[in-house]
Amino acid sequence: MIPPHATNDRILAELEKINKTRTRVFVVHMPYYLAFQLFSVANDAGMMKKGYVWITTYGLTDIVDLMGSPAAKVMQGVVGIKPYVQSKKLDELKVRWRKKYHQENTNAKLYEPTIFGLWAYDTIWSLAMAAERLQPPSSSFIESNNRRNNSTDLGRLVLSKRGPKLRELILNTTFNGTSGEFKLVEGQVLKSESFEIINVVGNGNRRVGYWPPQHNISSQMNITWPGGSTTMPKGWQWPTERNELLIGIPVKPGFKQFVRNDSHPDGYCIQVFEAVMRELPYNVTVKYEVFADHHGESNGTYDDLLYKVYLGVSYFLSLS
Repeated sequence: MIPPHATNDRILAELEKINKTRTRVFVVHMPYYLAFQLFSVANDAGMMKKGYVWITTYGLTDIVDLMGSPAAKVMQGVVGIKPYVQSKKLDELKVRWRKKYHQENTNAKLYEPTIFGLWAYDTIWSLAMAAERLQPPSSSFIESNNRRNNSTDLGRLVLSKRGPKLRELILNTTFNGTSGEFKLVEGQVLKSESFEIINVVGNGNRRVGYWPPQHNISSQMNITWPGGSTTMPKGWQWPTERNELLIGIPVKPGFKQFVRNDSHPDGYCIQVFEAVMRELPYNVTVKYEVFADHHGESNGTYDDLLYKVYLGVSYFLSLS
């Protein structure tokens, strides 16, 4: 939990806590302004690089459309979902909406209405359709008990006697709107039955897949993850409070096909070791260090190297 008005220091403290765990998959559900602040701090803290996975709920997926390149810059590789809208009326609305919106907001970078905007648009239509069915119109009102003693405009409003009937008509209004079928369930807009999977890449979002809940998520998704990697992260990593795994390589002549201790250690033993490490459910940072003195000769016997493993001073593991 991050408070709505958290400072950057508070957010950084929370990020450092979760960064000390092995998990590298994070789901973000918060207001736009706080999410932008969170990703900005995470980006500065090095938590938007390869190996991390950030997923936003659909309330946040439009953040790049709303905030433009500043949000895209700190959210590269983020994956989000949003309701999939398929409506014949939508394309026509987008054209009219762009023209009117940009006339009123000349510097805006939002190119199409968000899903919340579509739901709001259809909700107003439901009100208008219900009002048309409310015949004949009535001018009878009920005066509020607080009207005379309330100085606010809201407190001075009177109540229509036909309000309950209008509410009933709205709740029972169904039609094919810009966001698809409009239907209220328990007073809420019926949510979409399918979702789009969105990936933040470059200066904006791109659709990478679909998710109908009654079926599986699209199996072929070309996602660019944080750090620019196209390989799916494992989701786990060696905790940051642990040092990197230091691998000691002995210096000895011959049998270089097993271990070659030059500037790029290689050989059968190292290849087997790395194959095993790749099968772990989390990533481990590995550093190779040749067990040699400043003359390039062995810094001791093989037993000396193993003893350092026992002491845990210099090496965690040795390869022979």
